[in-house]
Amino acid sequence: MDRVRGSVILAQRSRIHLVYRLTGRTIEALAGYRSGTGRRIVPRTLLFAAFDIGTSVLLRRSEEFHLLPRLAADAVDTAMWSTHPDLLEPAVLPGVPLAVESGARLGLSGLIVPATSAVVTALAARRRGHRPGLSVFRWQIAGVALGVGLVAYEANRRQAVLARHDQELEAQLERANLAGQHEVAMAVDSVVDLICRTTPLLAASGCESLPGRMLASWKQALADTASAQATYLGVAVARWQHRHNSASSDLHADVVCGVGDGVGTMLLSSLQAGWLEAALDDLDLRGPVRVTAVEPAEAGRSNQPTDLLVNDAVIHLPSDPGARIIPFDPGPLGFLAAAMWTLDSVGKETRADPWAAGPVAAAQVGLAVWAHRTIDRMGDGSHWTIVRVALASGVLQTIATMATMQRTPGEPGLERYPFLGSVNVLSMLVALYSQDLTPGQLLTVAGGLAATTAIGLVLAPKPLVWIDFISGLLWTGASVVSVARMNSLFGEDADSMVAGLTEQDEARLHEAFSSGRALPLRLATDAQRTMRVEVACLEIQPPPELADEVNRRLAEIDRRLEQIRLAQES
Repeated sequence: MDRVRGSVILAQRSRIHLVYRLTGRTIEALAGYRSGTGRRIVPRTLLFAAFDIGTSVLLRRSEEFHLLPRLAADAVDTAMWSTHPDLLEPAVLPGVPLAVESGARLGLSGLIVPATSAVVTALAARRRGHRPGLSVFRWQIAGVALGVGLVAYEANRRQAVLARHDQELEAQLERANLAGQHEVAMAVDSVVDLICRTTPLLAASGCESLPGRMLASWKQALADTASAQATYLGVAVARWQHRHNSASSDLHADVVCGVGDGVGTMLLSSLQAGWLEAALDDLDLRGPVRVTAVEPAEAGRSNQPTDLLVNDAVIHLPSDPGARIIPFDPGPLGFLAAAMWTLDSVGKETRADPWAAGPVAAAQVGLAVWAHRTIDRMGDGSHWTIVRVALASGVLQTIATMATMQRTPGEPGLERYPFLGSVNVLSMLVALYSQDLTPGQLLTVAGGLAATTAIGLVLAPKPLVWIDFISGLLWTGASVVSVARMNSLFGEDADSMVAGLTEQDEARLHEAFSSGRALPLRLATDAQRTMRVEVACLEIQPPPELADEVNRRLAEIDRRLEQIRLAQES
């Protein structure tokens, strides 16, 4: 089912527009008070805020991009606010929503938004004798990156949901097919049994190999139907039990398998199911057999390395390389963003010691690789682990940057507090992971963020510029509010996709069940025809009384098959 690229993000564009732009206006007003021009700035911010609210309403009512008029309006906005050195950075903040949407719609071509802002700001500032640095526009560049990343995240979530759905459906189709077979198995088994008990009567006439051939053909045909791309663990164990018990007439060698609660619906690829059956063969099992997962949480994740406990023996099932679903997750991107924040603190506006910040940034890049591998192995179950590591990383970043920064208040522009970068990244991660975290874990994160903030303030140069610190917190709050509903919206989007496939799935499941019901009858009918052909081609005709019994049994076979056909049709 096709979906519009980035539809979840674009559905929230009016929210993102309003939150970021009003936050930008607030920061502009605070910057005005900081520079002593508050009485002149505040009325202007209120006027622009009213314009922001009006455009937000228009964006909610329309799905059109309107890039050129919005870019022109933002250019005028930026030019009017960039005439004072203390307002250079606040001037470009209202352009972030358009940058985010441009990244979502255009990909990296959305960099046209910060490029336009850079040109306009440079022209306006130079008229007043100022030279804005390129770092002023990193917020809009980050906005483009955020839009690109969220669209990729959304697309991957859809791909993962559809792949999971296809695996589940494949397993359900196999189970429906087997259910159809079992529904008529007893009736058809009686026919095959009658065929096999009839052929010994013809042994003297050259048909002594017929029962063995027919039984082998019957079992092989049923085994060949179990070749789905994915299956449930419970189905794979039941299939192995049937094959194991059918391989020998010794009842003492039979096994009776039971599967632990919640483990029977664990998805296995066809290759993993084959590995499992081979491992079970090697264990020489007899009697009751209990199959459980060493880690029950693994039962909810498909195609992951899994340890199964079979009675007292452990079977390791590796992941199937051909059936991997590589997840795209914000965790690794969060660590990369944190590394960029750490390196940014080395710049001229804060001048943190590179020998302190550099190793932390390198470690955060390494943590991005670690996070990717952890997510690949554990899926959504890794989120709390990633959050804890991100919290520890943020504390180290705070100490390394705030304890060594040399920026002093009073220089043009906003006073920077590098530790707010780690607070921002972690807050956005938690907002996206919120559905996978418990209330206790969220409370722990809140305490960790409070501790990080306290450490940053203690280590910050004195005196503190509280207006700039509050401005930084406002920006973090805007980021969190903008993505807070994204996770639930992604979930609703996935549920909507799966719901749209329900009718088609039900038709395929019904077809698989019908196919399963038809298979045993078809095999039995083929066996009956084979027997009649062989009886007709006997080299030595049996005695009349034996021939009469053979014909009676053949007629009984025909009658039973007809009854099964009529039962299926009804």
